[in-house]
Amino acid sequence: MKVRRISTREELIKLAIALKVSGDWHENDEVGVTARVHGLNFDNAGFWPLNEVTPHGRGDEAGTPSTAPTPAHAEIHVTLCADGEPVAAVNLATLFAWATGVCGHVSPQHCKAEAADKGYGPR
Repeated sequence: MKVRRISTREELIKLAIALKVSGDWHENDEVGVTARVHGLNFDNAGFWPLNEVTPHGRGDEAGTPSTAPTPAHAEIHVTLCADGEPVAAVNLATLFAWATGVCGHVSPQHCKAEAADKGYGPR
C-alpha cells in the first residue's frame, strides 16, 4: 500500500476526516487508527519517510516505510496506520511547528520568515 506523505496541515486535517478520528485525536483505537514512530534526527529538512524505493535518501511517496535499520540522517516521523496498514507519514518537527501555530507549511525557509513576521525571532 502506498504511504501518503503529509506535508501541510490541511492534508493532515483531510486525513483525520478520512480516518474518522475525533477532533482531539482521543480513542483512535476505536476507529482502528494506530501510529508508529521512526527516525533519529529531529529536523524537517525532507529526509523522511524512509521507504523500500529510497531506503537511504530523501523520502517520497513511492513506497512503504522500510523495516531496515534507520540511517542517522532519517528524520523522526510518525507513520499512521489504519487497521494495521500504513497509510500516511508526517514529520515530527513539522507537527511541532503546526502545534505552535507558527507555520502551516513544510518549508523551513518559509516558516522562519513567517515566524519573524510574527515577532518570534530573526529571519
